[in-house]
Amino acid sequence: MAFDRSGFGYSPRRSNTIKNIAIGILSVALLVTLIFAFSVDGNLASVQKSLSSISSSYNQSQSALARAQTNLTSAVNITSSTLSRIQSQNSTIANLSTQLEDLESLLSSTQYNSSVFNSTIATLESQIASQNGTISQLKSQNVTIQSLLGLKNTTVEASNLQFNETALGSMYVTSFSAPYAGYLTVSGTTNSTGAAIVVYDTSVTLPIVFNFTSGSRLVIPVLPGSVSVNLNNKNNSSNLTGSITVNYTD
Repeated sequence: MAFDRSGFGYSPRRSNTIKNIAIGILSVALLVTLIFAFSVDGNLASVQKSLSSISSSYNQSQSALARAQTNLTSAVNITSSTLSRIQSQNSTIANLSTQLEDLESLLSSTQYNSSVFNSTIATLESQIASQNGTISQLKSQNVTIQSLLGLKNTTVEASNLQFNETALGSMYVTSFSAPYAGYLTVSGTTNSTGAAIVVYDTSVTLPIVFNFTSGSRLVIPVLPGSVSVNLNNKNNSSNLTGSITVNYTD
């Protein structure tokens, strides 16, 4: 079937116009496409640049995070060590506090005891002062009595004489001449209660006998004249041992 261009009002000039319009449209479309392509390429480069920057920032953040984690681990370790030291110090402080309380209690007790001791010491010192006063009075009285009796001189007639007397035996101790009336002081030690001191005084008819035990101190009056002292062992089965001292005061 033949296409009748005249039926549609076709003309060469109109056809050229349409072509020109089509070409114009195609050119505009191509230009838009090129502009879009260039725009997309530019945006893509910008996006890639942004992604590269973001990636670099991410890597830097990861490094910073790693350093932060290392620092945090170190800080945790230091904190744990510090807490352990604090606990140890708290335990030490608690022990020292307990010791301080014990010392304060002891000090309080000591102060109380010190007060009691000081009071006791003051009492004893007062008693000692009183006794010293009494001793002074007795010494004064003794001086007065000795002055009245003429008892001023003391001589040692036997000094720490050692003895070992057989059973029922008698031992000579000492003898001397007493110019004045006075007294004998006999002291010493012995291993038995069977010892006896016998004093012979020419001014007295019968001898004077005194029992003598260890640690005893006998005071025996004598008159002027010849005086002798013996030690008798009254035990009938054992020896008598010890020591004896005899002083004469006139």
